[in-house]
Amino acid sequence: MPEVKTERGRVTLPGLCWTRKPGTDYRCCRRPLHDGDHHHYYGGGQWPQRAGETQSS
Repeated sequence: MPEVKTERGRVTLPGLCWTRKPGTDYRCCRRPLHDGDHHHYYGGGQWPQRAGETQSS
């Protein structure tokens, strides 16, 4: 499950793919193991899944 480091420690983000868009800090906000492109709903657009890519990579 994806995790985010915060000032208070780590927070688990169940229900999100959380794969990083290459070259950016954007993360996919779709459900884990989704079909099709990754998508960042707040301005990051979408990007294709890469071969061999794993969740939260």
